[in-house]
Amino acid sequence: MMPNLVPMVVANEVPVFPTCVESLTALHTAAALARLRQGGWNRGLILNFHSETMLKGIKRVVL
Repeated sequence: MMPNLVPMVVANEVPVFPTCVESLTALHTAAALARLRQGGWNRGLILNFHSETMLKGIKRVVL
């Protein structure tokens, strides 16, 4: 199933993709990269709210 990653844009520069899954997969990263290309951004963050700590749930995505 394709992840539904809808970005929230912070400071009109960094898109943040919130999600709540057991673990992030390559499909989540690929979907975020596609959204970065579509929006014209160079970098973004995937936030997984289902992780033990928030620090473990942050993944940086760069084109």
